[in-house]
Amino acid sequence: SMHTMALRYYHCPALLFLLLVVATCSPLVTASSSSSPSDVSLSFSSSSAGTLLYPLGDSITWGCCDCDNSTCATCDGGYRTLLYSLLNGNANYTFVGSQSSGPETLDDKHHEGHPGWRIDQIYDNIVGWLNTYHPDIITVHLGTNDVFQNANASTCISRWNQLMDAIFKQMPKVTVYACSIIPFTSTRFPYAHQPLTDFNAALPSLVQSFSSQGFNIHFVDMYDAVPTSGLSPDGIHPVHAGYNLMAQTWYKAISTTYSEKN
Repeated sequence: SMHTMALRYYHCPALLFLLLVVATCSPLVTASSSSSPSDVSLSFSSSSAGTLLYPLGDSITWGCCDCDNSTCATCDGGYRTLLYSLLNGNANYTFVGSQSSGPETLDDKHHEGHPGWRIDQIYDNIVGWLNTYHPDIITVHLGTNDVFQNANASTCISRWNQLMDAIFKQMPKVTVYACSIIPFTSTRFPYAHQPLTDFNAALPSLVQSFSSQGFNIHFVDMYDAVPTSGLSPDGIHPVHAGYNLMAQTWYKAISTTYSEKN
């Protein structure tokens, strides 16, 4: 059956879990090198691995928790840990991507989260990645590093549209869940609040534009789903409780709108 094309809005109640976070990671605004798709020997197919989900983003997708430290080697998997568990409760989902990180409790650590990366850096690599992983679903949380690195809202919008054009040109039948950027409280980027607000405000209409062309894309309200109380001391990345709210929000959107292809 065709994926549903209805545009809907989602956000979860702010139910915080009492979970401790012990993690270190690199600064969100420092771009890092990444392995190329050719470095990955595994190949995936929907027939053998169920529904292929591609978590696409930056350090928030990687799962960083407090990035005042110098390495991003020890992180907790972010929203991916709970989302994987929720999705596989009564279905078969496989996470795909050139990156691999997360705790031992996360059975599938693959993703495409690149700490410090902007939307345009993701765009530069997206065609090769999609050719490698052929996802059924893409979850997108991008734009934080753009505004931190002085991009205004119009630049973010242009980059985002360019990325979506590339995704749907490569995979017209893929289902995209694109969310607003979560809030931040860090005092390091006072100039970034307005472009973040303006970009988030524009996203629903950007999503609607692609949806009206017949593409399977949904707006997910992540900004309102994650309160600032769910952020780590760096004021940028969520703690476990905040990441779990992201996971619940992704899950609600996916579980209520996604239809597997026959």
